[in-house]
Amino acid sequence: MKLVVFIFVAVSCSSYAKDLCVDLKAIRTIPLKNEKVDDTPYYEILRSGNDALPCLIENVTNIERTPDPRKAPKVDNFVIGDLAYFMIVRITGMEFTMPFPKEVKLEYEELGVYAYFKYVQDTNNRKQLYERLKKLKGSITMRAS
Repeated sequence: MKLVVFIFVAVSCSSYAKDLCVDLKAIRTIPLKNEKVDDTPYYEILRSGNDALPCLIENVTNIERTPDPRKAPKVDNFVIGDLAYFMIVRITGMEFTMPFPKEVKLEYEELGVYAYFKYVQDTNNRKQLYERLKKLKGSITMRAS
């Protein structure tokens, strides 16, 4: 009987983690630091913390377009994968450029966030970012509040 309960709990947790990212598309505003916004899906994923990280990492390669929820600078070709990456950074507090190759980190110093968008514009680079995040998964966790 204990085995059945354990399996049920494991499946429930796994299902819960995947369900967290269903709301990614519903996010309309990523607030500036210390700003409060009226965006329930944003706060639900943020509060989920480490539980959301696996599905967010999985979504980094999602190239389905969505409105750019950032305040600025806005881009026209924003996709779910970008939103997933920005949420990973927000939840973990990791440095934005941490998983980038050295040359992208250097470009970031000059171009800012546009270096990220230039990098992930190439599907292979987006897959590379995904692979780097998967390797980091154990070492990136929710920052202390």
